[in-house]
Amino acid sequence: MFRRLSIRNKLAFALWGAALLAFAVASAALAFFASLTLERRARQIMEPYAQLVSVGAEAAVAFEDPGRAREILNTLRANPQISEAEIVLGDGRLLARYSSRSNATFRHHPLKPDGVYLNHNTAELVQSLQDGAHLYLAMSLDELNRQTRNVLLVFAAGVVVLLVSITLGLLAALQRTIVRPISTLAETVEQVRIRGDYHQRVPASGADEVARLGQSFNAMMGAIQEQDNDLRRLTLFQRTLLDSAAHGIISTAPDGVVSSFNPAAERLLGYTADEVVDKQTPACWHDPEEMARRALQLSEELGETISPGFDVFAARPRRNLPEENEWTFIRKDGACVPVHLSVTALRGESDRIRGFVGLTYDLTERKRAEEERRESEAKYRRIVDTAIEGIWVLGPDTMTTFANARMAEMLGYSGEEMIGRPLTDFMFEEDAPDHLRKMENHRQGLSENYERRFRRKNGETVWTLTSATPIFDDEHHFQGSFAMFTDISEKKLAEEELRRLKDELEQRVQERTAELAAKNAELERMNRIFVGRELRMVELKERIGELEKKLGERTP
Repeated sequence: MFRRLSIRNKLAFALWGAALLAFAVASAALAFFASLTLERRARQIMEPYAQLVSVGAEAAVAFEDPGRAREILNTLRANPQISEAEIVLGDGRLLARYSSRSNATFRHHPLKPDGVYLNHNTAELVQSLQDGAHLYLAMSLDELNRQTRNVLLVFAAGVVVLLVSITLGLLAALQRTIVRPISTLAETVEQVRIRGDYHQRVPASGADEVARLGQSFNAMMGAIQEQDNDLRRLTLFQRTLLDSAAHGIISTAPDGVVSSFNPAAERLLGYTADEVVDKQTPACWHDPEEMARRALQLSEELGETISPGFDVFAARPRRNLPEENEWTFIRKDGACVPVHLSVTALRGESDRIRGFVGLTYDLTERKRAEEERRESEAKYRRIVDTAIEGIWVLGPDTMTTFANARMAEMLGYSGEEMIGRPLTDFMFEEDAPDHLRKMENHRQGLSENYERRFRRKNGETVWTLTSATPIFDDEHHFQGSFAMFTDISEKKLAEEELRRLKDELEQRVQERTAELAAKNAELERMNRIFVGRELRMVELKERIGELEKKLGERTP
């Protein structure tokens, strides 16, 4: 029941309990002190009377005078607390006696040492007198007990007032300094728990432990608020990513029940999130036969029996192994969709699995593209294999990675014999340096057309017209070269024959030209002879004409 009390009631209970305990201890201490001092107080009262009696009774004891002794004892009536008094002689005879009670009788007192002796409600004093006599005084303790009770009552009242004042003051102080701040803190914590509002703060002033507690709480709330804001931003970011992701993202609890289902997964499978979250497992859209085959594969791989259920997706991730595979999803409308599925285990700080997340995407387009690529490759292969040109592909290390049937036929090898060999294996040694220079040009990104001769397997020469181009990947890394070769051996033979005929013709033309030159020289010589003669005849005719003219002038 005490645990159910509020902290204020607990503090009040503790303070009042402490006050009561203090009161009880103080009262017990005072009572104990009173009991310890009772003999001393009784002695303080009785000894003066004993001294008075012993002085006055010296003569009465010496002369054994009972009358004088009684007179002396009767003086004790002045103190009503003295209830009895006796003087006993050394031989045990009673000399005189005084009693405040009329019916009192002599009591034989055993011999005791001088001192004060306390009984239940009586204090008895024994004092030796002269000649072996003894004085016995008895005093009632009622008055002393009454005084003690009065003192105890006054003390108790004072203690009660003091303790009540102290307790109420402490309660008020604790209420102000501890209970109220802690209650405020508790109410704030409750509000935070209920509303999740991390903007709540508590008043915190001072330097005591409660103030530091409030300051620490405010600092903690500030840190939590900052983390909550970061978490909200991260959650919003993750939600945005999940909602806008092109791939389906499906998370599950450790037992396989779906815990999240993003819009891409909804589009892929035709289910809404409300239809599967907290209701279905991934087995809902998987082909049972596929799951059974995968379970057999995993059982053989892992060496333990894997059931054809959710374990086919979780067995490897539970062992920190990657799980990526192609599956066939069955949509809500019954259509089958080929997908790629990657499953990862979600682990906490203690490496405990808190769930699984699967990333999946539709392979329909990729499968279609692969089929088209295969068809294209087959078509390309047919074209390459039936091409009239030789096709030769070298890798980045200049080793042969592909040679079509026409290229192999040109060199007299099979395609398999050429794979993995450098192109220089099929060349003449003196042509190798030029080939290495051209490969370096290819690495620099240059494409070239040139003639290249090769040595066939049987040693014959094959001349080709080469068109080579380099191959680079998306990051512009050299991946080799691609070249097409056209057999021009017949052309080379024809050119050689044409060159021979040309040389022969040029020789014949030179010989004929020499003959013509000799004949031309002879003709020129004869021509010079005829021309000189003609000139002389003309000159002679001119002279004859001049002579005839002169002769005519002379003739009248």
